[in-house]
Amino acid sequence: MSGSRIILLAQTIAAGLQAKADGATPFSLPVVAAFAFVPQHDPAELKIPTLSVVARSHTSDVADRSLAEDQRLMVDIGIQKKLTGAKDEVEELMALVEELSTFIRGLDVSAVDDLTWIGTTNDPIYSAEHLQKGVFTSVLTVTYRGFSEGGGG
Repeated sequence: MSGSRIILLAQTIAAGLQAKADGATPFSLPVVAAFAFVPQHDPAELKIPTLSVVARSHTSDVADRSLAEDQRLMVDIGIQKKLTGAKDEVEELMALVEELSTFIRGLDVSAVDDLTWIGTTNDPIYSAEHLQKGVFTSVLTVTYRGFSEGGGG
């Protein structure tokens, strides 16, 4: 595999989310998903839920005497949408976040070697500060675990 493992993971997640959104059984709300190093969106651009997938962290520890590495890779998925003022809009967006979390758990990331999903955190569930500015913002942090061979491989 060439390139950064964490960047490839983030790109794979973004592609998987967009494929689901474009597929025969899409999410409950239309979404657009993309990988970004630094996501920047003008609120006017957020007419539909926008998923920004960003590499967050990559931690390695010695796993055993062979110096194999126990790796934790974390990716953030920011969910944002400009609010229209519809009555149940925030609740619908929160339901979408839960739906995304469930989908991510089963997403095939085999393109990035042998990684296993080990957890998803939703923090913030929503940003009160952003809601006051008319934008729904929530963040899912997804953690995967993998191993690499000893000797720095």
